[in-house]
Amino acid sequence: MSKKNILQQKFLYGESGIRLLGLGNTEAYSLSVKNADNVLITPIGSLRAAPKFDEMNFSNINEDILEIRDTNFKYSFIITATKVYSIEKSTFTIKASVDHKVENPCVFNTFENFCVVGNLITTEIFQVNKDTGAFGIANFFNSIKKPLRFKKPFQGELYKWLTIKEYDISTSQTKDVKKLIKVQTYKDPNGFGTDGTGKLSINGASKTIARIYCIASTDLSEKIFDVSEFSEGDYIFNFYTGIPENIVINNIAVNLSGNATDKKGQAYYTGFSVNNIPKGDACIGEIIKIDKTVVKDICVFQNRLCMATSTELFFSEMFNYTNFLGNEKNTGAFYIKPSPIKSVQPNIRKIAGNRGLWVNTDRGYYVLGFNNQLSENDAFMQTATDKIPSLEQVLIGEVIYFIDVKGVAYNVQNIGETILKFVAIELDKFDIRRNSKYISSLTIDGVEYVVIVDKLQGNKIYLYRPIKENLFSRISLMINNQGKKVVGWYDNYFLGNKLYIQSDNFVENIKIGVLPPYMSTQDYGLYLNNDAINVVRVVLKILNENNEAVEKITINGTEISNIENDIYNTYVLNDCFQLENGFDIEVKTKGNDKVFELLGIEQTVE
Repeated sequence: MSKKNILQQKFLYGESGIRLLGLGNTEAYSLSVKNADNVLITPIGSLRAAPKFDEMNFSNINEDILEIRDTNFKYSFIITATKVYSIEKSTFTIKASVDHKVENPCVFNTFENFCVVGNLITTEIFQVNKDTGAFGIANFFNSIKKPLRFKKPFQGELYKWLTIKEYDISTSQTKDVKKLIKVQTYKDPNGFGTDGTGKLSINGASKTIARIYCIASTDLSEKIFDVSEFSEGDYIFNFYTGIPENIVINNIAVNLSGNATDKKGQAYYTGFSVNNIPKGDACIGEIIKIDKTVVKDICVFQNRLCMATSTELFFSEMFNYTNFLGNEKNTGAFYIKPSPIKSVQPNIRKIAGNRGLWVNTDRGYYVLGFNNQLSENDAFMQTATDKIPSLEQVLIGEVIYFIDVKGVAYNVQNIGETILKFVAIELDKFDIRRNSKYISSLTIDGVEYVVIVDKLQGNKIYLYRPIKENLFSRISLMINNQGKKVVGWYDNYFLGNKLYIQSDNFVENIKIGVLPPYMSTQDYGLYLNNDAINVVRVVLKILNENNEAVEKITINGTEISNIENDIYNTYVLNDCFQLENGFDIEVKTKGNDKVFELLGIEQTVE
């Protein structure tokens, strides 16, 4: 084979993993390197030195940080295994903390409240002072109107006993007659409560209700009663559909109490089983338990508060995060129970909302509300994937990224246009090991990356970002993570219990593993011919800002220098070595704020 010069100028796919070494005639191979440590891929495909992150001294936290959530106020909230901390954004100062005592906690915030949620054990709602960052228990669960199962109309009528003058034809005189007058008919009414003895109290009635009947009639007459039992102005209430089950007054379940029989042999009740219920809505249905013992996760979605138990999702009324009772409007509260996945009813574990609401279960992911406004009549839950996720997930834009129970990192996204079609795609198609432990996100130079901490890599983290449909580029940051989670916060990150701030300076040590060049010749690409090819010259074209960024560059351990008086910073290695699996470029920068970029590589092979 004669000498041939090959130019490598774009590295858009980043580092590839060793599987791609056998696919030397692909686009992915031609735009990749073996490894890209401490560099970022620029929009033009060059490899730029990554910014340096400096450890920041701030108030001591003794536990590893698991999550951090932002708010509209001057505080963010740090979550550890046992505590929640408020941290002032401008000063990085811890202002307050509170024990949450839950497992796998997470946070939502709305208005001035935020919630610490235990996905496996319990839930508590805390309230924060937006000025001081101090914590306090919020009375959230006691203030919500809980949803009802098997809801039916609350139907009844209010009557009043009154004495009226009635003309008697036989005597041609008027006489006093006690009459039962219908005051009002009710259907799912408002303004019902009880007094201190449990008697029914209704707005508009001058006194409490003396008796409650359950006579199947829509129009009672005084003729069916012994009028001597009633005094002037007495009220009675009648459930005209018969004896009701599961009566709810002001979101409190009550039963009829004080049962008795009148002189006509008709059963009645003197009141309800609960005293001093403030006046509110009255309805029929079974109250569903949603409190801190059953709620697994909470988030805000489409201006509704969504609360998840292990079996159901509950959506509040729009713009009213405490009303889960429901009504007939499209803006009303409702709840849904997911359908089975592969004939197995899943357990809900986590929820996250952006464009759609993603529901993490022990059987896969559901998604709903992705292209539609949620309501009771339009709340279809679509199975996005049946790959079983762990609790490690991050939502970026409209795409959910997660690690499955086998340690494989995926993203689930919609690839349909007119019809939704969700697919689960592996983040890394070229590596042979999949041992992902943690997943999060980190923003560098305005680009949000998916961050993976691998179980087998204690000195680096992997950063992924989409480059085209179904494909992601990967780079590595040389960070001694010790198997701990990297939690991004704006342009900074937490690792363990330390805070690292992105500086204006760049990293000092860079390593780029270069693949054998992509060549479309008759000889190269056949496996038995590769070893017969030698590299006789390597030329690096770099950006060395003001000639102040680079300390030294080595190729396979041999230091090289740039061509004298070359304003374009061209570095040359005139040495012969076997092509094999490529070579390593190591760059020692000066660690200042001057930019280093690898723009292109030219190799002469024979």
